[in-house]
Amino acid sequence: MTPLVPSPPPAMFPAGAATSVPGSPPWPVWVRGLIMTAAHWGGAEVSCLLTEKPNLEASYWLPSGLILGTLLVTARREWWVMVVALFLGDELFNLCGAQLPFMPWFVATAGNAAAGLMGAWLIQRFIAFRITLASVRELVGLVMLGGGVSLVVTATIGAAMARWLGSPASYREVWASWYGADLLGVILIAPLILVWHPTWARPFHWGWSPGRAEGLAMVAGLCLCVFFAVGQDRVLGVGMRYVVLPFVVWAALRFGPRGVTVVSLAVALLVGWFFLTGQGENVFRQATAHDRNAQLQVALAFIAFFGLIPAIVIAAQARTEAELRQERNFHQAIFDSEPEWVTVISADGGLVQINRAGLVVLEVADIAEARAFGVMNFVLPLDREKFLGLMERVMAGGHGELAYQIRGKQGTVRWLEMNATPLRDGDDRVTALLGVTRDVTARRQAEEALRLARFTVDNATLAMFWVGPDAGIVDANAAASRLLGYELAELRGLRVPDIDVEFSAERWPRHWADLKSAASLEFQSRQRKKDGSLIDVSISTHHLRFGTGELSCAFVQDITEQKRAEDARRKSEEQLKLIFSAVADGIVVHDRDLAIIQCNASAERMLGLSAEEVTGRTSVDGRWRAVREDGRPFPGEAHPAAVALTTGRAVRDTVMGVHKPDGVLTWISVNAEPLRDARGGVTMVVSSFSDITASRALQEQVRQARKMEVVGQLAGGVAHDFNNILTAMMLNIQFMETDGRLPEEFRSPLDDLQGMARRAAKLTEQLLLFARRRVMQVQALEFNASITSVVKLLRRLLGEHIAVEVRLAPETLWINADGGMLDQVVMNLCVNARDAMPEGGTLVIETDLAQLGAPLARAEARPGRFARLRVSDTGSGMTPEVLAHLFEPFFTTKEVGKGTGLGLATVHGIIHQHEGWLEVESAPGRGSTFTVYLPLAPAVEKAPVAEPRAELRGGTETILLVEDEEAVRLVASSLLRRLGYRVLEASHGPEALGIWETRGAEIDLLITDMVMPQGLTGMALAQKLQREKPTLGVILMSGYNEEILRGHGGRTTGLTLVAKPFEFPAFAAVVREKLGPGPAPAGVAKG
Repeated sequence: MTPLVPSPPPAMFPAGAATSVPGSPPWPVWVRGLIMTAAHWGGAEVSCLLTEKPNLEASYWLPSGLILGTLLVTARREWWVMVVALFLGDELFNLCGAQLPFMPWFVATAGNAAAGLMGAWLIQRFIAFRITLASVRELVGLVMLGGGVSLVVTATIGAAMARWLGSPASYREVWASWYGADLLGVILIAPLILVWHPTWARPFHWGWSPGRAEGLAMVAGLCLCVFFAVGQDRVLGVGMRYVVLPFVVWAALRFGPRGVTVVSLAVALLVGWFFLTGQGENVFRQATAHDRNAQLQVALAFIAFFGLIPAIVIAAQARTEAELRQERNFHQAIFDSEPEWVTVISADGGLVQINRAGLVVLEVADIAEARAFGVMNFVLPLDREKFLGLMERVMAGGHGELAYQIRGKQGTVRWLEMNATPLRDGDDRVTALLGVTRDVTARRQAEEALRLARFTVDNATLAMFWVGPDAGIVDANAAASRLLGYELAELRGLRVPDIDVEFSAERWPRHWADLKSAASLEFQSRQRKKDGSLIDVSISTHHLRFGTGELSCAFVQDITEQKRAEDARRKSEEQLKLIFSAVADGIVVHDRDLAIIQCNASAERMLGLSAEEVTGRTSVDGRWRAVREDGRPFPGEAHPAAVALTTGRAVRDTVMGVHKPDGVLTWISVNAEPLRDARGGVTMVVSSFSDITASRALQEQVRQARKMEVVGQLAGGVAHDFNNILTAMMLNIQFMETDGRLPEEFRSPLDDLQGMARRAAKLTEQLLLFARRRVMQVQALEFNASITSVVKLLRRLLGEHIAVEVRLAPETLWINADGGMLDQVVMNLCVNARDAMPEGGTLVIETDLAQLGAPLARAEARPGRFARLRVSDTGSGMTPEVLAHLFEPFFTTKEVGKGTGLGLATVHGIIHQHEGWLEVESAPGRGSTFTVYLPLAPAVEKAPVAEPRAELRGGTETILLVEDEEAVRLVASSLLRRLGYRVLEASHGPEALGIWETRGAEIDLLITDMVMPQGLTGMALAQKLQREKPTLGVILMSGYNEEILRGHGGRTTGLTLVAKPFEFPAFAAVVREKLGPGPAPAGVAKG
């Protein structure tokens, strides 16, 4: 008998998996709490409303099933939400209708909550944690534990409360009615929630379907039948179930438990409606409402409970058959998806079963086509006998394997391998052959290809290794054996670290990982041959995968000789590059178009360009702005590189100037050498050049220094002669002024002449300072103090429009210098700075200690410790042309009448006379900075010229006066005689020696000029006479002191130097001082 198995539930009642999943709610907890609050309130209102006589006894209490059902589908951690919803719903119900006192309401609500919690806990503890009504056991457990046991609590509490509130029924009757209402609520609502809960989270799609139409028709038919039966007054309480039963069976067969729960609830609501409208007596004929209520509870419980049992059973059977169909389909899918050919052949050779892979191999559409063609007709004639022999062995109960060929129905020939096993029936008799066949055509072809490849590999000249993931050598070819000197069998027992010195066991895993990632690698290494020698090899290795296995195939080539040649070439290139980069001269390489293709670092530095900027430029590029030594543009065709390329001959020592990108002119000396190819043609030109800018600057400094020296000598000679003239003039004027017979009207003109002579002497002194031949009054000076004192005097001279900043060195700087000369240097520099800032500006005077080491940029500079003075202004600055003539005498940029042109020349002379030097930095618009360097050295002792005294002192001693300038000699002797001295005159040294020989014993003092004719200087004369007479006093007269400084340093005992021109009172004081104390002061004898 075929069991009645329903088709899948119609779409009105979706059949998804009936699984309750606590902890996975479809909506947020607060939303579900609000819904359950409303549901509890609505359920209570409906339960009380659909009752024959609303009182404390309801026909069914829907909230009991609602609380139990919601707890079973809610995670335990959220049960409190459902309990709160229960209390809130009951409170709404009490406020809106029941209006019970607080305590009875609270006790009843607490009882309902306790019953629900207890029932849910018992069911999850003893039946199933996730109850889905998939079995009758779950249904019975739900009713027995969730209703029968747990509702005792709420019925007991409810009956007691009803009696306390004045119910006329007995306690037993109230208890039974309360218990029945709660139990019926559980049977009606809890199953409904459990079976419909899985669909809550699914979206509802509005639309029409046959399933929905059938469901609506079923509910409508139920309502019509019930209304018709009740309206005809023909339904007795015992017959109600028979009116409803067909619809319950319909729901169970077509819609399963979900349909039954809907029908049961609909019947309960219909019956409740009849009770509400006063037709309860037509449904149940009991005398009292209490009895009719009890009959109603029994009838609805019977319909709902026993209607669910067949629905559950039928649904379980449907699920079982669906599972069987699924399993059968699953096995069929596996059978058809098997990549190997699986076939069943009967004892007589007929085809019983075959999978999809077999149909593909046989090239047929279905099993019927294969059966019609015949199994043996697929097997090639050469293999049919072997195939029949295999069948006989299997049918005899054995097993077998066979490799054979077949031809498909479309003509394709394939190689197959069959593994045959006997199939037995229930009596253990062999009934058929089960064959699992694999297509090995590709393997056979691969084996043939492998044999061919092996032949090719073994005869290849390139060594090949196959290596596993563990670095073990799996195989190698004959060339590998020859390369390393091992037999093939020996190689297969080695690992890569055994033959490759650069692959240790620790390095191999990292190499293997890199190879797998990159698929192929190329590198060089060193391998050890069997005899222990090492060779350099180039390796190209590739990662290969074979099923679950993997290998690397390495192609190895011996590059020992190649690498030696490359190393030698690389070393040679590195040496050339090192030489190319390290050489101090700039080197550029030109191609045949004279474009620069390479340059070294020195070339970059000299040209002020990077290699990228130089590369590509031609030697005749106008951007170089090349010039000749005379400043004219250097033509491109005359460039050494162009000449060397054109003529094929080397070009040497060509001087040119090129401009860097910043505009600085760099002078270079260029050599160009052509490079030829094997046929003698010029392919490239190599130009080398050295930076001669500094050497040219030094040469220019030396030239300028020599020029200044020549000018200085000229100025010194002129000043010397001019001093002699001024000396004669001044002494004659003084001689005339001492004559008492001189008329008074002549004295004023003589005073004017004397003043003009003194002004001329000052001018001559400046020339001597420039020529460095002025007599210095050297003393130890503290540099900072000297600068500070002169700056105080300068502030008024400079004016208020000049801001003066003085920055003195923290050290104490002692120098040997003439204080007056140093003051003149500072004043001249500051006045020049002021004149450079007619609109005002800032003058900065600063000192510091300079410690200079070699090499030095200027020719006159030298290493050592120096006191340094910087005078900077923010004036207009000077052009290079002005700087070139800055220290020349009488050179000035000022207007006529505003400068003599001797200021900076005098500064230059004073600094050099103090064995220092001067540097200037200036540019138009950037101001100027003059830097003075003076050596830190012990003070130089000089004999000062005595200050003029108020009264002249004479004497009677004998003086030898030697002077080649006759005018000076005559007036000096006359004045000395007026003081009472005896004067012996000589015009040159030999004449003085003649006088000394005859009258030397009476001579007390020698007064001699420094420079005299006849080859005997005043110094030589004095030294000669002092050797004969050590007590002889000596006074030297000179317009400069160069002769004293040269070789003697001004430290000759007994010598006193008097600078020309001098005034007679001062000169007379020096004479008296050299001779010693004399008679009392006396006036000069008058004419």
